[in-house]
Amino acid sequence: MNPGRSYRVAPHFILGLLCSLSACAPGIRTGVQEPVAPIEPLLMTGFAIMPVTTEAGSEGFRTGIAHTLHLVLEERFPSLTIQGPEEAGRMLALSPAAEDYADLLTDFERTGVVGSDRLSRVTQALGSDYFLQVRGSYTREDFLDPLLFSFDEFAKETRQVFVLVARMWTDRGPGPVWEAIVRTTSETDDFTGNSREVDDLLLKLVDGLADRMPVMPAGGR
Repeated sequence: MNPGRSYRVAPHFILGLLCSLSACAPGIRTGVQEPVAPIEPLLMTGFAIMPVTTEAGSEGFRTGIAHTLHLVLEERFPSLTIQGPEEAGRMLALSPAAEDYADLLTDFERTGVVGSDRLSRVTQALGSDYFLQVRGSYTREDFLDPLLFSFDEFAKETRQVFVLVARMWTDRGPGPVWEAIVRTTSETDDFTGNSREVDDLLLKLVDGLADRMPVMPAGGR
């Protein structure tokens, strides 16, 4: 991850780097970014985890992310009622709110805000006041390497990058009440959909997200 590179997110969020790069496997580095945490923690009795979505080229990560996310969050917040991605997806598919959910994600990516009416219909369909949305993408990006020179110019190096975005929503809108972004960079070009290394990587990423979720069970622990 290049600390001098900025990453664009929704305009109403202020991003801060919360942890430095750390090696999680040979040649792979991970960084976590998130907006300023809410002044007060999110008091809740539970939340639903929505089915994980990915962009083209990263479909193979969906099952691993969803399974790891559910297990880690249930272990981290044992007093909360956490609805898994399969159940949340089934309940949403049986409701007209499925279209609202798709539209609100599109609206947010396009404008940075969503309508509270759409959010209300989604939470009602899920039977939960909060829901967690996770999206992953797997891309290749060019990085400027100051250690490599070509005719007095910085040389570009192409590396594989996996980005995981997590957002917590509630029906009070107009956007997520919490967001975190995880980026991993492979210097050895060894990301594969079935490797144990990627399984360990996803566990580390999800565990890091869980550490940063400002969640407190209603009534306290």
